[in-house]
Amino acid sequence: MPCAGAALDGEATSYLTLLSDRDFMSNWFSDHPITTIISHTLIVGAGVWAVSAFVLNDNKINLYKAQVETSKAQVDNSKTIAEQYMQKVAGLESEVARLRSENERYLTWLTSEPKSFPALSLKISNLERDLSAARMLGQGSGEIQSPTGDILYEFSKGFSKGESFKDPMTKAVIGVSDIASNFTASGVVSLPTGEKINITSAKPGDSWDFTKSGKNYRLTLDSVNWITNSLKASVSESPR
Repeated sequence: MPCAGAALDGEATSYLTLLSDRDFMSNWFSDHPITTIISHTLIVGAGVWAVSAFVLNDNKINLYKAQVETSKAQVDNSKTIAEQYMQKVAGLESEVARLRSENERYLTWLTSEPKSFPALSLKISNLERDLSAARMLGQGSGEIQSPTGDILYEFSKGFSKGESFKDPMTKAVIGVSDIASNFTASGVVSLPTGEKINITSAKPGDSWDFTKSGKNYRLTLDSVNWITNSLKASVSESPR
């Protein structure tokens, strides 16, 4: 039993020591209130700082991720624009090659058949003579017939960016200053009535109606080609 008694004495001593330590800490906090408050404030401040630092770092990470995504989108957009310009350059090179081939063919015709243009001039003279004879015949019978009396007027022509299309009869004009990569044109339309219309993002098929000398006409933008910087427009008489 002496061993059991010694064990109980040891546990009692440990418990009394713990109570003494707790009393000591309680007395210390009571005797040092300012130090206790400062220590508590420092601990809370450190906790708040740690949480804030974590939140700020997380926000920075999200910001950097957004910037990376934006940079990727800009790079992809630049690649798309570069590919469009490469297509445009390729189209222009093809157009230049085609024009060179046509010029060489025309030059070959002129050098091999130097009388080709006089032949065309003679044919035109013969047609004009036949037309005059037909008109004189119509006057002798008391009836004047116009060979184009039942045909509606129509005129079309191609042109380039920075140029204008002008109808020779109605004097309707469409000028284009810029062609966008989505194949739309910007410029100005001048009608014989004196009206001027600023156009932006005009698409092939857009048209403007007007009247001249009692007849109705329509100015139409027929085609827009961003790759070759070329366009085509037309003026057609509308049936009454």
